[in-house]
Amino acid sequence: MNRHDMSAHFYRRMVSSRRILLNFVLAACALLLVYLLSLFAPDVLAQGSPGFSQSSNLANSERIPSSYSTLLGGERGLDGVLFLASLAIHQPHAHVYISSDSHTYEWFLEHARVLFHRLNLHWTLALDKHQSASSRAEMEAAKTWANFMLEKVAIMETALTHHNDTMLLDADFVVLEPIHLPTDAQYQLGVSPHYIKACKGKMYGVYNGGMLWTNQMSLGAAWRNATTSSRYFEQAAIEDLVRSYTPHFEFGPEHNVGFWRVVHDEVSPEEFYSHLYYDASAQKIMLKNQTVATFHTHILTRYPYAVGNDFSSNLVKMMRMSSDPNYVQLMRAVQWGQSGHVPPQMVL
Repeated sequence: MNRHDMSAHFYRRMVSSRRILLNFVLAACALLLVYLLSLFAPDVLAQGSPGFSQSSNLANSERIPSSYSTLLGGERGLDGVLFLASLAIHQPHAHVYISSDSHTYEWFLEHARVLFHRLNLHWTLALDKHQSASSRAEMEAAKTWANFMLEKVAIMETALTHHNDTMLLDADFVVLEPIHLPTDAQYQLGVSPHYIKACKGKMYGVYNGGMLWTNQMSLGAAWRNATTSSRYFEQAAIEDLVRSYTPHFEFGPEHNVGFWRVVHDEVSPEEFYSHLYYDASAQKIMLKNQTVATFHTHILTRYPYAVGNDFSSNLVKMMRMSSDPNYVQLMRAVQWGQSGHVPPQMVL
């Protein structure tokens, strides 16, 4: 082998060695990145779970609830299909603590088992003791509605024994966008104003009882105590919590959008609906130029009054117009719920 061949051979070996070293370094960096994400941002890894479309709205730097709490049963059991399906789209494998009854739990096992594979569902059957009354009207007449509502406090306490914080959402919520929390860790409480005229807030409470976030275990006892003297069940008692747990934050008007805003807003129903619209370019439902993040309404069950049913119908019509993948999946869940059976082989 002459000197030129030896030099060429040496050069090839050197390039090959460098490539092997570079690949090793890249692989090590990738493993290190996965390890760091598992420590500091586990929810980012969960976004890539098979069977779910990854939401582009959830930035790595955003905080999201580490758990959710809800009451699910009775006349609202079917709406829970859509609530859980919508949550699974945006936060797959989220931990959801559910206070329910035996009948509802068995129905979900038979008809909606797919949701057990898409979320970490933790069930308690604390609502069995309330089955003697079949509706809110009966419970209000028997003066047991407040006690029933306080079951949400108990399930939040259960969640807080396992997680740093929990987000309470009623089972008739529809999650259209990821629920973001303030990045500032100083907050102890997050509440959702009704965004209605002041005189109605004095009647029903400034804040809605269906959406509340906390990281304080002591809040449960404080909420129970405040409810005993509340002017409107557990809902108006949230005002006492706001005074006690500081600092707190408020969810914006793009959250917890319900029919009560139609009838109790400062503006007329016609003007309200002019601000709630479908944006074809964004493929999203908007409220005053903000993307709606969560709705609070009965879609798979009906209200006893037209304004609520009309509100829900308008929401479904706007969702059906969108080709956004998340909206398409939600409409699929609506169809499953309306049929009364969620096929186990289907993927959200």
